Amino acid sequence: MGHDRDSVPQRGGVSDLIRKLLGLPTSRLTIEGTQPTEMFDLTLRASVPMTDSVVSAWILRALHDIFGARLQYRTEQKKGWALSVVHPERLRATAVASGSSVQWTDSSWIGVGVAMPVFVRGLEEHFGEHFFDDTGVEGTFDFEVPMRTFASMRAALEQQYGLTLQETDRPVSIARLSFLRHMR
Repeated sequence: MGHDRDSVPQRGGVSDLIRKLLGLPTSRLTIEGTQPTEMFDLTLRASVPMTDSVVSAWILRALHDIFGARLQYRTEQKKGWALSVVHPERLRATAVASGSSVQWTDSSWIGVGVAMPVFVRGLEEHFGEHFFDDTGVEGTFDFEVPMRTFASMRAALEQQYGLTLQETDRPVSIARLSFLRHMR
């Protein structure tokens, strides 16, 4: 999505589309009611540039009109993992002048030129648990982290990057998506 496009195709299920529009990991979206199973293609075209927020609002309105999809936010106390820096000398700033990339392999997460919030979101998405960025670091970094198990990821973060994970309880904003009707 973005203001530089005049056509914004979106494919998939309703909850996947809404999660992508809102930039939410699966752990921060709950679904109430029966989710529509229909798959669809949705294209929004305009003769003027559109911001991401305008595109999101239009698509959310269309989903509300079609499925009765209603989105509400609430804050809940959740267990999760706080990521912090214990050995800053091990955290390597990226050598890439601009841009970033993320790649998943069978066993690892590789990020080049990645900001810490993007890295933390990748952890949250992969493990399905809440992660919080307590590093306080700015800039972008390069990572290659084993992701087969939580233990291997945690050990690599500390040994290679000087980062540690501590279990914590925090308030988390959770999006609740409810469906009032189905497409017929």
